[in-house]
Amino acid sequence: MTKIKKQPSLNFTIDGVAKLKTKLADLKKTRPKLVDRLAKARSFGDLSENSEYTNAKEELAILDGQIYELESVLRQAKVIEKPKNKAGLGSEVVLKNDHKQMSIKLVSHWESDPLKKKISVDSPLGQAVNGKKIGDTVVFSTPSGETTYKVIKIK
Repeated sequence: MTKIKKQPSLNFTIDGVAKLKTKLADLKKTRPKLVDRLAKARSFGDLSENSEYTNAKEELAILDGQIYELESVLRQAKVIEKPKNKAGLGSEVVLKNDHKQMSIKLVSHWESDPLKKKISVDSPLGQAVNGKKIGDTVVFSTPSGETTYKVIKIK
């Protein structure tokens, strides 16, 4: 039986949408330079042996793909307001167990950055924390087994 992979949600914090719009604008500013580079490389002659032309063409295709993907995501994006009194998209949550305390921010898949403690609501930890209230127990699987935390603060 084939397991269907769940697609990440297209719900965002307002900051997440703003960052995606900035990234899209930056990519669009880069495109004319690549088009010029491609045109210059084309003028060098024989395209079959022109590595500059091939590289510029590949970079332009990658850039266009990134632009298309961001435009598609932004068309479908929904800004979700942070819930009150429970953990959800945009919430900063402090978790504690016997060994340590950690603070995370629940964000969309597109905004996630584990090194900055921005955890996707679609991740195992994000799913476990989402909807919890202060005092609730959070249980989630890690490579070393199940881990249990208590929610001690939500901002």
